Amino acid sequence: AGAWITTDFGGYWQRVRGLPDTAVVEADRVDEGIYYALDRISGALYISGNGGVDFKQTEGGIGDYGDWFRPELRPHPGKVGVVYINAAWRGLVRWSAGKLDRVQGVDFVQSFGLGKGIDGSDVPALFVAGKVEGKQGLFRSDDDGSHWQRIDDDAHRFGRIGRVTGDARVHGRVYIAASGRGVLYGEPK
Repeated sequence: AGAWITTDFGGYWQRVRGLPDTAVVEADRVDEGIYYALDRISGALYISGNGGVDFKQTEGGIGDYGDWFRPELRPHPGKVGVVYINAAWRGLVRWSAGKLDRVQGVDFVQSFGLGKGIDGSDVPALFVAGKVEGKQGLFRSDDDGSHWQRIDDDAHRFGRIGRVTGDARVHGRVYIAASGRGVLYGEPK
């Protein structure tokens, strides 16, 4: 149980210090020394600056998730110290510069992912399966949540979406894992 780390490809393992057993861990995509963790029970956010060996709890947090929900952390693909967090009924939040900010318009997140941004932009495409601006569906934002576009419709809901993510190489392409329907993908026409 809990998080463990190895620095020699599995020859020796040591327990990560400073994390509860219920934490979900993700690595920064730019700085190999930074790791993020979120406790799925309490919603506390933790940061490691030494490659995931030790974690320290940050100020603030998401709040209680309960044991029925697994949080998702998605570090920004091109910026150090920026991570997006699925906060369920609290929406989508972004941790940056030592503070949490709620991403505009997102009411509830079932799952979310990041994808390649518009050419020339350092902002990743955000994909959300959940409720945005009061409507249930699958959504994409190309401007860090300032505007959202629904990318499914009432006739194409795909059942319960368990996971969603964008393609890191093709802008607008989205992959979804739908209950009982396998993995589907789509892209703008």
